[in-house]
Amino acid sequence: MQLNRKQFKTEFRGRPLILEVSDLAGQATSSVIGRYGDTSVLVTVVMGEKDKAVDYFPLVVDYEERFYAAGKILGSRFIRREGRPSEEAILSGRVIDRTIRPLFNHRIRRDVQVVVTLLEIDEENEPDFIALLTTSLALSISKIPWNGPVAGVKLFYRENEELEINPLNSKVKNNWPAEKSFVGFVAGAADRVNMIELEGLDADESEVSKAFAAAQIEIASLVDWQNQIIKQIGVPKIAVHLVEPDESLVNQVKIFLRSKLEEALYAKDKKERSRKLVELKEALKGHLLSEGLAEKEAAEAERLFDAEIDD
Repeated sequence: MQLNRKQFKTEFRGRPLILEVSDLAGQATSSVIGRYGDTSVLVTVVMGEKDKAVDYFPLVVDYEERFYAAGKILGSRFIRREGRPSEEAILSGRVIDRTIRPLFNHRIRRDVQVVVTLLEIDEENEPDFIALLTTSLALSISKIPWNGPVAGVKLFYRENEELEINPLNSKVKNNWPAEKSFVGFVAGAADRVNMIELEGLDADESEVSKAFAAAQIEIASLVDWQNQIIKQIGVPKIAVHLVEPDESLVNQVKIFLRSKLEEALYAKDKKERSRKLVELKEALKGHLLSEGLAEKEAAEAERLFDAEIDD
């Protein structure tokens, strides 16, 4: 079968970066194959046709490793299935989830499923980088309402050396851990970081801040590249039903928080601010339950509280 393929190529940190859109996985809402160096992934995204009777946004991110991606073939005559997800696969799925989830409207009640399948791994190029980028494009060119695109990069720093962005895995492995160093993955939209994975050993705060600023520049360039692709092949987003919170509940929450929220938000110490917000959230829930609201309504009020904080 002849696939209708469109390839988009660029170079990132000295290595070829390719995103390919085709008729492969035709039953999905959209699908994209991404390749960075000799590491490649297939990402499919699907949105349900009807709303679900749930009180949350039903998004699932599934990160699937395959033995063949590393050139391994199982030898048992009885076992012909992949094993359970590795810890690395679970953590990689969470990295993608935590980056893309905030950019959905959480009043959506349709199923959205993202499946990332690792097709090939060269053990030198970070799979999380290409997996997140490919997921972002698949969502962005689809009809699914989403406020992307996003991207992420790996960081590696050692004292008195230049920051490295998307270093080869062997470079990190051979030089980590080390004093005054850190390694991490930073992701987000063009104008802000919204996901950080960071591990350091007596790392200097100023160097970490400079690394984040450098990462933001690289992320913005990757987002800009995606936007150019979206202009060529993206489709209009569909209008979906958004669940509206009960107006009386919204008013109750706002009245309760009217003077208390500002005091908590403007606490000078970060730990104190976090503690006050947690206490305020618990106090709001307790107040509403004492007023005769059901547990379900109190849980919805907690989500409204979170929305107030975000605003």
